[in-house]
Amino acid sequence: MKTMKSLVMALVGTYSLLLSWSEAWAWEVKIAGGGANAVAVDGVGNVVVAGGILNGNGASSFTVIKFNGVSGAELWRQVIIGTANSNGGAGAVTVDAAGNVIAAGITNVINYISNTITVVKLDGVSGAELWREDIHGSANGQDSADAIAVDAAGNVVVAGSTVNTGSSSDFTVVKFDGASGAELWRQAINGTANGPDWANAVAVDVAGNVVGAGVTYNSGGWDFTVVKFDGATGAKLWQKDINGIEDGFDYANALAVDGAGNVVASGATSDVVDPVGDETFTVIKFDGVTGVELWRKVVIPGTFPGSVLANGSGWANAVTVDAAGNVVAAGHIHAHNTGTSSEFTVVKFDGASGAEFWRNMINAGANDLANAVAVDAAGNVTAAGISENPNTGIDFIVVKFDGATGQELWRHLIDGSGPDSYDNYDSAHAVVVDAAGNVIAAGHTYNAGTGNDFTVVKLPGTPMKYLGLTADLTSPQPGGTTITFAAATMGGLAPLQYKWWVYDGYSWSLAKDWSTSSSFTWTAGVGGNYYIGVWVKSSLNPADAPEGSAYGSVPFDINLPLALISSAP
Repeated sequence: MKTMKSLVMALVGTYSLLLSWSEAWAWEVKIAGGGANAVAVDGVGNVVVAGGILNGNGASSFTVIKFNGVSGAELWRQVIIGTANSNGGAGAVTVDAAGNVIAAGITNVINYISNTITVVKLDGVSGAELWREDIHGSANGQDSADAIAVDAAGNVVVAGSTVNTGSSSDFTVVKFDGASGAELWRQAINGTANGPDWANAVAVDVAGNVVGAGVTYNSGGWDFTVVKFDGATGAKLWQKDINGIEDGFDYANALAVDGAGNVVASGATSDVVDPVGDETFTVIKFDGVTGVELWRKVVIPGTFPGSVLANGSGWANAVTVDAAGNVVAAGHIHAHNTGTSSEFTVVKFDGASGAEFWRNMINAGANDLANAVAVDAAGNVTAAGISENPNTGIDFIVVKFDGATGQELWRHLIDGSGPDSYDNYDSAHAVVVDAAGNVIAAGHTYNAGTGNDFTVVKLPGTPMKYLGLTADLTSPQPGGTTITFAAATMGGLAPLQYKWWVYDGYSWSLAKDWSTSSSFTWTAGVGGNYYIGVWVKSSLNPADAPEGSAYGSVPFDINLPLALISSAP
């Protein structure tokens, strides 16, 4: 028995080697020639992704694709090409209460000279176009749309920039009637220095008022700007322009509204005196009614030797608010004096005071940063972006953290098959969590033969884990007895599949191939020392291997006076 058990443990070690490449995933889709910029999930768990895919002319086209949430099968695709038939793309997407899809981005109207903001509403079931609106600034220049939101009435708000005569590009927010697409109001804000201004984010509060965040160019340079508008009329309720003390490049990248209607924006400010002159990771909370600043947190990466001055740079690309009103921001920090490069950074703050609860920084190589963040119903945090690794280059990364402690729960990397460079690499641009806690991330991967590919991956929120095997009879049993074994697991993405094995003291043999049955009935014809083993994986995982840590075995003796002992690998 001792010799046999040693052999079993050696085989379990072999399983572990196999598992080093077997990632816990549900499905992954790659579409040649493009990239995904935004992702949303509808009420039944289907996935909608927006971005750009190359058309027949070699230019990128505004593209929206809906996938089955369970299998990843493509349900429909809509490609919108501007009148100039050249580069365009969708930068934002959302789903309304009826399950219809609204996307915003750009289409080209004059080859590489003039873009228009394009907003399209698509039938959630068929993908048929319900309405489309093209918005131009008065100067017919490079207009853009970067964010979208839907209010409780189903009306649509889009934020970006329009190029207008005499004022360069302006911070622009537009509201449309959700049923018809008719423009209800438009606000274009020109900074006092008459330079480039733009909006990067938009949200709607519980009262239906609209908040936008981005950049305005004023007498002190570019300012971190947040503006609140009356939802019905578009009238400006308040505007906050934040100019860091170094008069540098201050900007807001992302925005969230909490349950009380207060506004949280993230980005970067030159708030710290830094001889390098860089901006720092910044999160600011504003009173939703007055716009008064409630707190500001600047995440400082390090100090100069012998001084207390901050030495580094960073920015917060994404921000969200959990059910308790606490704030989570994600981006990167680069501490110039520590010998490290850009670090993938996620920070959680107390919603009331701004006090930092935890910070997790991932430094795999020279370039690590988070582009997106989401919080699930349990308060756990998922962030997505890029991670540079010594052997695989710059990879698409998704990381999940414990919401209470910030401890990393799992990470998933995708390395495209093409050679990485600073121009060609893999990156996750967007992430969302569905009602079941599963994670969907979208971006691009660089692959041999196709270049940058539109990439979407679905991951189980909780990795699969083997808990143990039980038998309906105790060991030993006489030969010819029928015994039923049942496997217990947790996590993973249903439906699960099980593969059953029997070890007869000499070798392992397959007893039952992959099926959805978590139990196995076995009859031993002769006495001996046996092991019953099981592998478990998601039905959608094509690998012929257990997933995550979902594998195990138990000894069972026929005509031997030994007790059943659970022995999970």
